[in-house]
Amino acid sequence: MGRPRRISAERLLEAAGAVIGRVGPGFTLAAVAEEAGVSVGSVAGRFGSRHGLLVALTEA
Repeated sequence: MGRPRRISAERLLEAAGAVIGRVGPGFTLAAVAEEAGVSVGSVAGRFGSRHGLLVALTEA
């Protein structure tokens, strides 16, 4: 079946919330990507960086 080609920002934010809930502020984009079932590039491409991801979380 493989990995999904597209994933919503909402799903990535849910994955980030789950990871941050488990590991705290020391989370990595790799951990978020693993939780969401996508590549790190998918997360980085959507948010640019950990900072960008955190900003998106606060705006959601």
